[in-house]
Amino acid sequence: RAAERQSLVALYDSTNGAGWTDSTGWKTDSDPCTWYGVHCAIGHVIWLHLTNNQLSGAITAEIGNLTNLTQLNLGGNQLSGSIPTEIGNLTKLQNLTLEFIISI
Repeated sequence: RAAERQSLVALYDSTNGAGWTDSTGWKTDSDPCTWYGVHCAIGHVIWLHLTNNQLSGAITAEIGNLTNLTQLNLGGNQLSGSIPTEIGNLTKLQNLTLEFIISI
């Protein structure tokens, strides 16, 4: 559970969490399952829905530690950088929505 919290905090920090439209609960001592956009089952993060929430920046490799994720939705944000290869660790993932800014 601590690894999941650290992974979520890393995502917050790398995507300008302070500038998100809604960051209710994030980086507080409260249970991450109560944080905005985080959904849990049996004490593990299974869904992460942060659509249209003003995330900007890169997704960090720590996302791969959320191994119980079945849904990851980060669409409608201003993400940039590479998709981390660690996303391949999410073997239970059934739904993935990402949108990135492409610079040429």
